[in-house]
Amino acid sequence: MKFWFNIILILVASCGIAAEQFLYTKNGSSYQIIISPDAQPVEKNAAAELQKFIKESSGIELPVVTTDRAAADTPCIFVGPAAARQRTGDTVNFAEFASDEIYQTVIGNDLILAGGSPRGTLYSVYCFLERSLGIRFLTKDDTHIPKVSQLPLPQETIRYAPVFTRRECSGGNGKERWQLAARLKLNGFFQEIPPEWGGAEHMVGHSHTFGQLINENQYFKDHPDWFSLNSKGQRVAGHLLGQLCLTNPEMRQEFLRKAIERMKPYWPRRQYMALSMNDNEVYCRCPNCAASDKRLGGPSDTLLDFVNWAAEELDREFPGIKVETLAYLYVAVPPKSVRPRKNVYIRLCSLHADFSKPINSDANAEFRDQLINWSKIAPGQLAIWHYVINFWNPQTVFPNTSLLAGDFRFFRDHGVTMSYAEGEGGAFGYMNELKLWLMSQVMWNPDLDGDALTAEFLNLYYGAAAPAMGEFIKLVDDRGRSYGKKIGCEEYNSTAWFGPDAIVQSYQLFDRAEKAVSDTPALLARVRKAKVNLHWACLDWLIREPGNQELARIADAETMIAAIEKQIELQPEKSRPAYNQYIAKFKRSLIMTPDKDPMLAPLVRGRKYMDLQDIFHYNGRVYGGQQADPLASDGFAARFHKSDKGTWVGGVFLWRPPVRNYVDLSGKRHFYITMRRDGGKDRGHIFSVAVWDRKTKTHGIDRKIDASEVGTDKYTVIDLGSSAVSNDSDIYMIFPNESGAASIWVDRVLMIEE
Repeated sequence: MKFWFNIILILVASCGIAAEQFLYTKNGSSYQIIISPDAQPVEKNAAAELQKFIKESSGIELPVVTTDRAAADTPCIFVGPAAARQRTGDTVNFAEFASDEIYQTVIGNDLILAGGSPRGTLYSVYCFLERSLGIRFLTKDDTHIPKVSQLPLPQETIRYAPVFTRRECSGGNGKERWQLAARLKLNGFFQEIPPEWGGAEHMVGHSHTFGQLINENQYFKDHPDWFSLNSKGQRVAGHLLGQLCLTNPEMRQEFLRKAIERMKPYWPRRQYMALSMNDNEVYCRCPNCAASDKRLGGPSDTLLDFVNWAAEELDREFPGIKVETLAYLYVAVPPKSVRPRKNVYIRLCSLHADFSKPINSDANAEFRDQLINWSKIAPGQLAIWHYVINFWNPQTVFPNTSLLAGDFRFFRDHGVTMSYAEGEGGAFGYMNELKLWLMSQVMWNPDLDGDALTAEFLNLYYGAAAPAMGEFIKLVDDRGRSYGKKIGCEEYNSTAWFGPDAIVQSYQLFDRAEKAVSDTPALLARVRKAKVNLHWACLDWLIREPGNQELARIADAETMIAAIEKQIELQPEKSRPAYNQYIAKFKRSLIMTPDKDPMLAPLVRGRKYMDLQDIFHYNGRVYGGQQADPLASDGFAARFHKSDKGTWVGGVFLWRPPVRNYVDLSGKRHFYITMRRDGGKDRGHIFSVAVWDRKTKTHGIDRKIDASEVGTDKYTVIDLGSSAVSNDSDIYMIFPNESGAASIWVDRVLMIEE
């Protein structure tokens, strides 16, 4: 039995209703749309939407009138609870309906479309338009409206409340897309939906609010003991660097004061408040917090105990307030003894899942079990934060489309009542139009078939190109599924699993798709926009394998970059700089590859190599960052400089993507670095480079570089020597503060197979 599906579907027999009763026919209609004289603005808009789309589907415009002006003895469509009571009387108590609950029924020849406040009536109209007219709200600018010449009066009674009471997809965010969000029945805290269109379940704060309430810039100097003591015995603070000391009584009182101060302007208009950890794992290890962890069961217990206390105090000030906190990073593990207070909601985050596999699979056993265990201790109080894209490379392919419906069904089956999908990646996020529509459908009704929904969207959105587009999505998902490693949402370059042969096949599919709609400019434009994701994947490979002949036969890099730039020009002007910044990575890295550099060509000719340019990662307080440098091979280099924070360290973590995804890290490699210095002494130690094995804790290379080896007016190639490398290897670059140079510029690090 599908216990979740709170819907009554009653097939009405011949209760005096004419067998061929129609809301309209090609000859017109006698129906009128009825609202109450005191109808709420959202109910008026619901009636207007009903009128608008019936007219666009049939050419017939039904009048919208109030109950006191309705023509007698004329069939009606009653919109809204007050109007509906003209026919239902007191048999339906709409006051008991949930805020998004819908109701549709037929009494005599009259149709009732109503629901809970504030959005139920609007959603009831949208569900009717979808079910009866086949209307599909595909994107902000694309609504599928079939031509229906006659519409039978529906003979079923439907009462349905969605199990996910808050539904949100980041692709539906933004002021310019509020209309689409309303039509897709998304109501989460990101949605900028005006109240007259139902509004949304907004929350004060969103996430990681500890540091917003107790900010290190305001409090750390005078109250360092309010912040976490790390494992080295240091007090640390900051969104990415530390947490709060949750047992400190003074901090607690100031935290509560700030929370009340922040909530007051919004209460009671907003019922939810976020009280959640900073975005890092440096929880407090002071004696009091350590004792709390031991007494209660662990860091998850201490954090939830703190949130429970704050929620109880806030409930005194704001009766009925709902507090949400994150189960994220080190507190994703369910607490051992503490249970959430009745007004505390847990939002579990799937950050470390393998998104190429179902959540309900052994590949995701850790997160799956966390979800199951949380559902046992927080029934009815569990929300999900699901990641649906690769955030470090959102414009390239990502293998999870076919998994989304099943994942949300699994969430529903294990007690999740609020759902949020974070993804999109801007206008060029992988299949973001499809994903937004698909997820909105399964959030409203998790029992819908994901494959059928995908096929429907592709047919409506891509027309004759749909078969090829479907094959492309399947190829992407199949390759991800068969990949032997985890594919996360923070892969620096996540296309290792989608190799050159898959890219070749994909271009062939896009050739088919473009030919199928070559005579339909609107559909062709949609296909070419989706093709950007493939260009991104191909360019990603060309950066790492500039000599790959299989890819070179498809298209040259300049052509692909030009195609992407053409699509960028079609986007709103305000969004173009961000996309151009992404594409600059490819333009920089393809201007001067090592085989075209006179200094490096002899080193790489005829040998397998990896150019580690532009993928420096950070350790602690990162190096100076990638900066423009006209002397560098591609116009950009990593700059290291002196700092009052101590020695600055940068590096290439070979065990992280993208390196591990492109290279079999077993064997010996020869390393070269190209660098220059700004001023300083002509002799003396100015920089160090080390190849370090984290597992054996040994150096393969530990090279101290003297100023005499490094030029100032041009880059110099430094031979670092050879080292065995493995999946436990790092390359560290260290700029000591005692260095004689003002700064060091690193253009490339080459790793050449011996």
